[in-house]
Amino acid sequence: MQRKIPPPFASRAEVDAYLSGDQIECLLCGGSFRVLTGKHLRRVHGISSTEYREMFAIPSGRGLCCQAYGATRSEILQKLRDRGGLDCDPAAASEAAKNAGRGARVSWDIEEQARRAEKLERRQIDPGGNRADGRDADHAHQYQRAYRAQINTANKTKKEPPAEAEGS
Repeated sequence: MQRKIPPPFASRAEVDAYLSGDQIECLLCGGSFRVLTGKHLRRVHGISSTEYREMFAIPSGRGLCCQAYGATRSEILQKLRDRGGLDCDPAAASEAAKNAGRGARVSWDIEEQARRAEKLERRQIDPGGNRADGRDADHAHQYQRAYRAQINTANKTKKEPPAEAEGS
């Protein structure tokens, strides 16, 4: 008998509930795992972990492991860092993360982030006010255009080869 596949998660709370505990369940076959590996998903179901995440709207930043396993791995990593057994270069890690080819963000995650952003207090400059550098805030766009034109002009002059003398 075919197992009924549940619908995608609709909120962060649902994903958190799914990943909390000592084991997580494969939503395709019902098997219990500490870590839902790409190997299981490929061999048994013929899909990648990215496709699994997309099917069930699991954010790419969340590991497909139970909470207990994730906590254990975090402790081990922290001990390695503390002993100096792990060389952490934040700039290299940031660059690697940018190029890691993360999956697409899920719609409810984007909506939740937008709601949080709306709650942030943003200090707006009053019309006719001045920016921190003393320039008129209403003309900031004009300043930016002038600056970009200046940079583009400087870049073009650097790239042009020197003119050869005519008729020597």
